[in-house]
Amino acid sequence: MPLILRNKTQTTPAIRQYIQESDKSVGELAGELNLSESTIRKWRKRAEGYHAGRRKHVHRTMFTPVQELIIVEIRRLLLLSLDDMLTVVRTFITPSCSRSSLDRLLRRYGVCRLADLIPDPEDYSRVVKQHKHYLPGFMRIHERTLPLMQESDCRRHLFLAVDRATSWLYLETEDDESPESAAQFLKNLEQKAPFELRRVLTCDREVFGGRGPEGNIFTQTCEELNIKQHFYYSRASSSPQPLPDLPSTSMDGTPETFISGKDIEKRLLSHCYVYNNHIPLRSKGGRTPQEVLQAFYQYYPDLFAQDPQDMVAYPDQDKYLFYQPRKVQPTVARAKGIYMWDTTGKRYLDGSSGAVVNNIGHGNKRVMAAIERQSQRTFFAYRTSSRISLPRIWPACWWSIPPRT
Repeated sequence: MPLILRNKTQTTPAIRQYIQESDKSVGELAGELNLSESTIRKWRKRAEGYHAGRRKHVHRTMFTPVQELIIVEIRRLLLLSLDDMLTVVRTFITPSCSRSSLDRLLRRYGVCRLADLIPDPEDYSRVVKQHKHYLPGFMRIHERTLPLMQESDCRRHLFLAVDRATSWLYLETEDDESPESAAQFLKNLEQKAPFELRRVLTCDREVFGGRGPEGNIFTQTCEELNIKQHFYYSRASSSPQPLPDLPSTSMDGTPETFISGKDIEKRLLSHCYVYNNHIPLRSKGGRTPQEVLQAFYQYYPDLFAQDPQDMVAYPDQDKYLFYQPRKVQPTVARAKGIYMWDTTGKRYLDGSSGAVVNNIGHGNKRVMAAIERQSQRTFFAYRTSSRISLPRIWPACWWSIPPRT
C-alpha cells in the first residue's frame, strides 16, 4: 500500500486501519493515540481505502491489454526465462520490445520469479535443469576446421574429446573430416585414454553417422569397441566456419605467430598438455583435470585401464614447451649472461628482467671485480653509526650494457 501524506495529517495508514478495526470506544482511542475524538469519529465513518490516491494510475507500456494477458499466460504455462520470453515476444508479438519493458510487465503481474509460479519444489526442480554427475568414460567429441596455411593446399581438421566428469582433454589433427578419420580418432582415443571409454556424445552430422539411416564407419567402430553413442541436434550439416587463413610470412618478411601447419599442431598439443596438468578449473574445485583423474582413480580403480600418473600426453613435449608445474620448479645450477642451466643441463632464456642483476646479465666481469675489491675492504657497516666508501659499481654496470642501435 503506497504511503500518501497530506498536509497537516496526524495519522498514518497503520493508525487508520487500527482505528477502523478496534472495538474500543472513541474516548479510549483518543487517549491512547493522542488524537481528538472528532478525528477518531471521522476515520471510523470513512470506508476502507479512502486514504489511497483518487487519481487513476496509467501504466506507460507498449503492449495492449490483450498482449499483456497473452504474455503472462505464456510465462505461466511454459515457464520460460526472461531472455527466452524476450525472444518469443519479439518474434510473435512485438518486434520492438525491450528487455526492461518486458521485465516491468512481468513484475506488475507478479510473475517475475519462476519459483513463485510452481508451488511444489519437486516440480520446480524438474523444470530447472540440474548439473549431472558422471563417472569417467563419457566423452563429448567435436570437430573443427583449422586455418589454411600458405605452404599447404588443403585445410586440416581438428578432432577433440572432453571427458564430462574430469574435463580431461584429448585432441588430434587429421587431413579431412571424413567418417574414416573420425573412426581412427575414436580408436586412438580408446587406446590412449586412461579410463575405459563407455559412452560418447556427438552431433548428428554425417561425419559421426548421425543423419544417415544406417550410420557409417564411425557408428560401426562404436559397436566394435562396445561404446554407446549419443547424439545432440546440430543446426549446421558441416563444421563451423574456420578462422581466417594465415600466411607463412607477413608483408615485410617477418615471421608470423604460426610459421606452418606443424607449428599450429605443436601449439595445440602444448595447450592441451598445459590444460590437463596445470590449469586449475573452478568447476572442479580449483583442481586440474589430472588431479581429478587421480582422485577418481583412488575410489574407482576398476574404471581405469592405467594409472593416470603413468600417462604420457604426447612424445617430445619438452622440445617446444616450457611450462613448469606448480609444485616442481627447475633447479638452477649455473648462469651466464642471459642464459641459465638447471641440474639436468637444460638451458633457459632468463626473461625475468625485474631485478637489476638480470638487466646486466649473470657473471658480469666488471661487477664481479667491483664486488671482489669491496670484499677486501669491508662487508657490512651500520649506516646509523658509520659511513663507508662505496666502489664504482654502477659505472661498471652501465658500461657493460650495449648501447641502443
